Amino acid sequence: MPGPPARRARLPRTSSPRFVFAVAAVCLALVAVIVLALRPGIPRKVVMTTGFKGSAYQQFALDYRAILARHGVTLELRESRGAPQNLKALDDPRSGVDVGFLQSGVLNGGRTFTAGLRESIGVEHPDLVALASTFYEPLWIFHRLPNDPVVLSELAGKRIAIGGPDTGTQVLLKQILPVGGLELGAFDAREVGGKEAIAALAAGQLDVVMLVTAENSPLLAQLAAVPGVKLMSLAHADALTRRFPWLARLTLPRGGLDLARDLPPRDVTLVSSTAALVARRDLHPAIVLMLLEAANETHAEAGTFQRQKEFPSVEHLELPIQRDAEKYIVEGPSFLLEHLPFAVATLVRRLSFILPVAALLFSILKYAPKGYAWWIDRRIYRVYGQLRTIEDELDRAGPSCDIAPWIALLARVDEHVARLPTPLGYSDRLYTLRQHADFVRERLERHRERAEAHRATEPAERSATQPPAV
Repeated sequence: MPGPPARRARLPRTSSPRFVFAVAAVCLALVAVIVLALRPGIPRKVVMTTGFKGSAYQQFALDYRAILARHGVTLELRESRGAPQNLKALDDPRSGVDVGFLQSGVLNGGRTFTAGLRESIGVEHPDLVALASTFYEPLWIFHRLPNDPVVLSELAGKRIAIGGPDTGTQVLLKQILPVGGLELGAFDAREVGGKEAIAALAAGQLDVVMLVTAENSPLLAQLAAVPGVKLMSLAHADALTRRFPWLARLTLPRGGLDLARDLPPRDVTLVSSTAALVARRDLHPAIVLMLLEAANETHAEAGTFQRQKEFPSVEHLELPIQRDAEKYIVEGPSFLLEHLPFAVATLVRRLSFILPVAALLFSILKYAPKGYAWWIDRRIYRVYGQLRTIEDELDRAGPSCDIAPWIALLARVDEHVARLPTPLGYSDRLYTLRQHADFVRERLERHRERAEAHRATEPAERSATQPPAV
């Protein structure tokens, strides 16, 4: 007669999803770190927004372009009306602009500068970072007035050029003129600047020309060449820098504009904003270092207002500074950048970060099998704990002890072992566990047989010892 149908064998699963997922997650995280470090190669073209033709921004940008060309990078220059337009282009990811010059005061809108304000500006422009402050941009007030005004309120009623619309000059003047006692309606404001304003001043159509620009701007030499022109010295310069801490007080020495003509004929006190090199946050780190190298070559020399190596600087910045840029300015170029070609130094720098991560990933992959084996053994040893409990109870139990609860516990252990997912490579551990479970089962069976035999002989022994009835 055929026996009962054989139960279909069920192979244990070949892997544990939880452990595999954990190892995979760690590996993916490390791979992501490596991918971030191995960013795409250094871009061959960078777009920089500058200023109007002939401005200091454009002149400096031309120097930057020549320096980046040495590293095989093309710096494309885009003209603008000034710092406010540069800010709009930098804020717009669709503009394609990567970097540009910004005048201090354009970002803070005349608010009192504090550490909290810097954080606020960073939140308002989350995609922008500062690379360095680069040079002073004084406010120059040229006039052809018979007297020598020293406070802004003395310019009331005059015809004054305040720069073209949407320029850094207008941004600054709208902040400081009302504070200095010269409301915008108290004079004849003309929205002209550059060569147009110079021509109007020479023709007698203007009384005053105000402009914000660096000391190397060609416009200054043109203004100084206008017959009868004078440069206004601000008596309230210190008061203005207290009111607007992002402004600096500067002194133009006698003859600083034109030694031959002795212009100015005496020292002149000015207030000055500072130009910052600002970039989009996602600009490649190698390009950041190239731009800082260009800034160092272009702005580190001493000038009329600045000391040797005063710029580039981490001071006077309204945006959070980029980490690599701050390290470059504070600590100077690294050993690699000083002694190796730029491309090689950048590659070594990236590899110095990647290799430890790669070594960590290799170690994880190397020791993962051992960790997996430990994890499997740990699950099996938990079952051994249940078997050990049953054996300990058996050793302490008497012959008449009820072992039904232990048999039920062993049945649950068998059910758990049957569901235990174990890879084929660890089947020997599973079969050894089943053998030990069978051994405990045999002990339970022998104990149950002895208990039944004891219960069967117990009535006969009791009747044999009882006295006969009287």
